[in-house]
Amino acid sequence: MMSVLNHHHPSQSSCCSFSSPFGSTSERETLTGNDKKREEQMDSLLAHALTSLSFDERQKQQEVLHGVATEIPENDAMLTEAFEALNCHLDKVKRGSAYETAESLNFSYVSDRAFRLMFLRGNRFDAKAAADQMIRFFDMKMNLFGRDKLVKDITIEDLDEDDKACLRTGSVQITGTDRAGRSIWLALPGLRAFKCLQNELRSRYYIAMELLRSHQAQRRGVVAITYAIERYRDSMNGAGYVDLVRQALALPFHHAALHNCVSDPKEYILGSAALALIPVKDRSRIRMHLGSHMEIQYILSTYGISAQQLPLYPMTNDARLDGHMRWYNECLSRDTGGQVEEMTDVIMTDNNNTEEPCCNKLLSSNAKLSDGIQESQPFESVTSNVISSGPMVMERPGRNDVVLGRNNKGNGNQLMMSLVKDLANDYDTAGRGEKSTIADSIVQRIHEQGGRFLQQRADGNWEEVANDFARSKISKCFRNHRRTKKKSGASGHGLKMPIGDFDFWSE
Repeated sequence: MMSVLNHHHPSQSSCCSFSSPFGSTSERETLTGNDKKREEQMDSLLAHALTSLSFDERQKQQEVLHGVATEIPENDAMLTEAFEALNCHLDKVKRGSAYETAESLNFSYVSDRAFRLMFLRGNRFDAKAAADQMIRFFDMKMNLFGRDKLVKDITIEDLDEDDKACLRTGSVQITGTDRAGRSIWLALPGLRAFKCLQNELRSRYYIAMELLRSHQAQRRGVVAITYAIERYRDSMNGAGYVDLVRQALALPFHHAALHNCVSDPKEYILGSAALALIPVKDRSRIRMHLGSHMEIQYILSTYGISAQQLPLYPMTNDARLDGHMRWYNECLSRDTGGQVEEMTDVIMTDNNNTEEPCCNKLLSSNAKLSDGIQESQPFESVTSNVISSGPMVMERPGRNDVVLGRNNKGNGNQLMMSLVKDLANDYDTAGRGEKSTIADSIVQRIHEQGGRFLQQRADGNWEEVANDFARSKISKCFRNHRRTKKKSGASGHGLKMPIGDFDFWSE
């Protein structure tokens, strides 16, 4: 799936306008006359989309965008009616389609109730729209995987090595849920890398169908985010953009909201062609945001999307792939029973200069362009920006990290010591199992704040320690705190304990 760029009409409220709350007027002035003409065309498309909705529909759409809408209730009567209507529409439109081929190959596969329900849910039980999408879906699947795989569920074994290499880039990730419990589909265009566009399309198909295993994702819908901020601008310069949009329209998701985030004011111009492909009723669910990392993350939070759901390290905004690789390995283990891949972490740093996009370095040096698509020799497994040596490694700690060692007074260390002092009495009176639970709650609290537990390596880089190790050190911190109380004769309330006195980390 790929969200589609959209520009908000100036007459809308400030939370939906093109200008960020931090200001972007000067950036807009850099647009050329032709760019501004395209901007006006996009405004016209969006204005038409908004005025085509009734007041109640506009109100409901705002609730959906901000994560406060409820899912559609389902009951036997409405499901029976929806299935009958879907069958009727399919009979009208299937002639000569890949769907008809699939039906002849394995009727039970295409008529499976759970399979068809995906399309009905994805189209909010509009049976005609669901039928049209099923036709597009099988046409797409035929093109990507061929006739032999038309009526089977695609597994990792059906992907070739270049497909799997593309899947591992993390250019598309499922990163959790928003405050309404809707799955977040995050695209980081700066991590795009593939030998040919089919690799990316097949890998995205696999991710989408894995997500749709979840009935919650089917019923509540998906929030799609394209995060093209600064170093995460599209490394493929828009190659295959229209094909990605067409694929998104063929996948049985309910796109509850689509957020396109850019730092270059000219990049939203690329969305003009894609907007024309989007049905009028769907355009009102698209939002375009312009700004820096901090600005975009703030704006997304107003839509119920926490910055913690973005696979970026706090403060540095370096990309991390550990969560994505855990998901990949779970799929790999389930589909093949094979050995899992090494965990990797992508470090993309800003050097105040213009560099080749990070993921272009995944491609061989003799890469070439053909018909607008990046071509290359097969992927290399390791780059200068990917650290794949077991523990997660980074160049510097983030603001909310807990740093192991003496005399560290960062925010993460201060929060950890505050939690230790607050929970000290509970810990001292708890049983062995409860003590472990209390220590684990502190580890989780640090993680919820975007922090990690880090120790410095001999080479000067930093690596994240395992949760078990962090828990054992927190338990030692509780013991040290108890000894300090005994020595001071204090009750523990208001105890002055040096925040940087973390001798236990260095043992």
